[in-house]
Amino acid sequence: MMLRPRMWQSVAGWMMAAVLVLLVPDIRVPQNGAYAFTLYFGKLEWAIGFRVFCLAGGLLWAMAADHRQRCVPRRHERTVGVYRTMAAIAV
Repeated sequence: MMLRPRMWQSVAGWMMAAVLVLLVPDIRVPQNGAYAFTLYFGKLEWAIGFRVFCLAGGLLWAMAADHRQRCVPRRHERTVGVYRTMAAIAV
C-alpha cells in the first residue's frame, strides 16, 4: 500500500513526537517534577532541563501533526469548496 505525501508527513510527525516524548526523557524528569511540588530543588541538574525541553518539543510536535492531520484540507476538498462558491455566485 502506498501512502500519499500528505500521509507520510503525518506519519513522520507522529513518529518524531513519539521519540521525543517517550524515548528522550528518563525517570528523573517526573521525579524532579514531584520534588518541585515540595519546593525541593537539590536534585535539579542541567541535563534535566534539556530533557524537559525535548518533552515540550515532542508535545508541540504532536500538536502540529494532529493539526496537520485534522485541519489542513485535502486537495479535492478545496476544489469542491471552490465549485460550491462558484455555483452560489452563479445562482
